[in-house]
Amino acid sequence: GYSSAASEVYKRQVMARILKGIGSIQKGEAVMVGDRKFDIIGAHELGLPVIYAGYGYGNGAERKEYRPDYIAETVEDLGRMLLSD
Repeated sequence: GYSSAASEVYKRQVMARILKGIGSIQKGEAVMVGDRKFDIIGAHELGLPVIYAGYGYGNGAERKEYRPDYIAETVEDLGRMLLSD
């Protein structure tokens, strides 16, 4: 059956594998964009900042409890955040 803990570990493992494949990344060169608590938890455990996609599947309760670093309510907001200096 479904396990929240297993999903959390899986998400972190996927992110870690991607980062390893990319190679050396300096602080500020990577960010996680996600819409669920698993994205926020996994990224924070790996030391990545999180932009919460408010237009995704998550909900306000998850956003409040797991505290992403930034919030993009729309795709346009996300674009501005990622492309700003």
